[in-house]
Amino acid sequence: MALEVPGRCGARDDDATFLANYRQAFESVKPRISSTNLDAFYTGLCNAWEAVLQREAAARMQAEQQQRAAYRASEEARAQVKARNRQIALEHQAKVERATEMTTVTLSVIGGALGLFLSVALLLAFLAIEGHSRAMRAAVESMVRLAEQRETGSSPHSV
Repeated sequence: MALEVPGRCGARDDDATFLANYRQAFESVKPRISSTNLDAFYTGLCNAWEAVLQREAAARMQAEQQQRAAYRASEEARAQVKARNRQIALEHQAKVERATEMTTVTLSVIGGALGLFLSVALLLAFLAIEGHSRAMRAAVESMVRLAEQRETGSSPHSV
């Protein structure tokens, strides 16, 4: 009858935990066991073992629920971080586009200013060349007159 107890209580014959608890329970009540209450002892042992299994199952279920809750919380946190990262990436992209536009505008302004500067410089250069040409023509004409006056023998102030 003692060998049938593990099967009767829903445990395996080689379940070390059940056998250890069975031995401990039997040793603690051995002096009070008689043939009249032996069946009640086995029933109480099976009920206690079933309560232990139920507590373990409840603890496993609670641990699984906590694990699922932690997983859900981590997934929500991950989703929030991904959303924030997407927002930051969009903001960064907008800043890059604005910077690109500003660079284009700045380069256009610089190009326009450089073009205007070169145009004015070219105009001033032509004016300077024209003024230089007039001065050279006047100097050459003056030298030709002086040379003619020397050849004719007249004084330079009579002209």
